[in-house]
Amino acid sequence: MRRPIQTILCLIAAIHLVGGHWGVMQVIAWGNMLHTYSQNQSMVDAVKDTFDGKHPCPMCLKIQQSQTAESEQQPASTTPVEIHPHWLALPSCRDLPTVSWKAAPPEQTIALRHSLTSQWQLSPPTPPPRRSEA
Repeated sequence: MRRPIQTILCLIAAIHLVGGHWGVMQVIAWGNMLHTYSQNQSMVDAVKDTFDGKHPCPMCLKIQQSQTAESEQQPASTTPVEIHPHWLALPSCRDLPTVSWKAAPPEQTIALRHSLTSQWQLSPPTPPPRRSEA
């Protein structure tokens, strides 16, 4: 049986790691703005004033300041590592036996393990392959 408190804490931590806490606070601020604006005007006008960006509430301003301060504190991101596709290439499958649907003689029913070292090239091909200009 799972422990619900641990699941809830993990969910809260995951939301915080992706910056979801700012979204939660912004939704609360919009709800408060809708409630406040709808007291004095129609609901359509309250929705327009809430989401047009021209009438921010004090909570919206505080969220924006905090987000700006947090982004300035984070270190500049480093340049991404370039991954060359040939580094990730799988070995060729030419050493694998072919599948035969014919019944094999009893003495050949046990498959022998092939050496994996023959599948990997230990040194680059000589001369290095050239990209063809087409």
